[in-house]
Amino acid sequence: MLEAGAQPSRRSSLLWTLVPVILAVPLSLWLILVAAWAADGIATSGRAPRGTAVAGQATGGLTPRRLREVVDEVATSFERRRVLVVAGGTSREVRLEDLGVEVDRDATSRNVMSARAEGHPLAAPVLTAVDRLTGSHEQRNVPMAVTIDGDHALAAIGRIAASASRPPTEPRITRTSSGFAVKPGSPGTGYSAEGGVRRLRSLLAAPTTDHPSRLPRLRVELDPVEVPPKTDESALRRLADRLRSWTDRPLLVRVADHQATAAPEVTRTWWRIRHDPNRPEAVFAADVARGWLEDAFAAVRVEPVDATMTVTPFGIVVGESRTGRACCEDGWEEELRRALQEGVDEVTLRARVLRPRLDSERARTLGVKEPIASFTTSYTPGQPRVTNIHRIAELVRGVVILPGEKFSLNDHVGPRTAADGFVDAPVIYRGRFRSDVGGGVSQFATTLFNAAFFGGLDFGEYQSHSIYISRYPYGREATVSYPHPDLEIVNSTPYGVLIWTETTPSTVTVTLWSTKYWEVEQSGQRREPSGR
Repeated sequence: MLEAGAQPSRRSSLLWTLVPVILAVPLSLWLILVAAWAADGIATSGRAPRGTAVAGQATGGLTPRRLREVVDEVATSFERRRVLVVAGGTSREVRLEDLGVEVDRDATSRNVMSARAEGHPLAAPVLTAVDRLTGSHEQRNVPMAVTIDGDHALAAIGRIAASASRPPTEPRITRTSSGFAVKPGSPGTGYSAEGGVRRLRSLLAAPTTDHPSRLPRLRVELDPVEVPPKTDESALRRLADRLRSWTDRPLLVRVADHQATAAPEVTRTWWRIRHDPNRPEAVFAADVARGWLEDAFAAVRVEPVDATMTVTPFGIVVGESRTGRACCEDGWEEELRRALQEGVDEVTLRARVLRPRLDSERARTLGVKEPIASFTTSYTPGQPRVTNIHRIAELVRGVVILPGEKFSLNDHVGPRTAADGFVDAPVIYRGRFRSDVGGGVSQFATTLFNAAFFGGLDFGEYQSHSIYISRYPYGREATVSYPHPDLEIVNSTPYGVLIWTETTPSTVTVTLWSTKYWEVEQSGQRREPSGR
């Protein structure tokens, strides 16, 4: 301590002299760093801030264009990152982009460009200087702007959930030996796609600090949920009770002068259950009931008889037609269904009237009154083929082709068999001669073809022989075999056409009777493929 009037020591005076110098050094250093920081800021203006990174990829100092390239590369790799979606024992690997995940590249680039240094603002010059001198300052990872299309993700995960799900077993009504019973249903197993989307969002909320290609595969596990049956089992039980009441007694059915009893085990088969979860119902199985009726009332059926036309010395004689009958008239389904539901013991059904294809009244109005064309071919008597020609002529004699109708020789005669009166005889097959039942019928087809030709009728299917036979007019002939080739004749006139056949030991003649409508003559021929 100095006494009054005493002089300070030399040492104290030096200390006070150095204080300003000591304080000036750090301030000068800080000012230098600020200047360097300012210079660095000027130098990096318009570039990504130093020390920034995206998914571990350095972005500090990058130009906006180069920054966008880095963001694009990282984002594409991120979107292609694999996700294992697990649902019970099923798993499927998908990409994030397939789940509606997308990186907003523009937003991510803006986040990097607007990043600021961490810590107190006064420390920024020091951190920048250290980073410049040593490059040791830790990078700041800027989060990517990741978006998720919720609907897309829900649909994609939902498809995986659906493929792994086990649907519930719906309760069903079954037929038993004593009636109807309800077989209970059981729940199924589904998987929550909504929960999967929530877990995916949670996983993607974590920051990505490394390149996506080096990150482990993501795993999203779906929670199982119980899926109850959709059908109200109590509604089924009520329906089963009604079915039992409808089929608990025999039903006596009468048709015309016949009757048959449908036992309960039969009437139960006349119901089908439509297992609609929202509205189960019993539907009358008309096809099953029809089968029972046809068998039970087969004796009711009487075939109708067409009117006939016969050529006589006195002209065309029309034979009387007759109606037939069968089970049952339209409306029988409703009659049976109502009888069962109302619990009656018997029901009477009306027989259905079967109309002939050609009744006598119409036959007399068809204009069949005169020959319009006739053609004859010859053969050697006594050959097996003659038997076949006579037989097919017999089967076709009296056929009436109605206006606009098509006559098929094969449909009318059917297969040529020994049981139907045909014998084995030579035939031409693919250009070669062989033997078969019905050989020779093509001569009748040619005779019919020529009569139709000169009658002015049209043709559907027909085909010439594969070998020309000199006994037929060149180009005007047809062959037949069952089922093809066929000979089809189309009546393109407004009148009916009667096919009348006559045979002798050496000839077959086909005459068409109708009203003359066309004048026909052969005007010329040319050699080229024709027919069908």
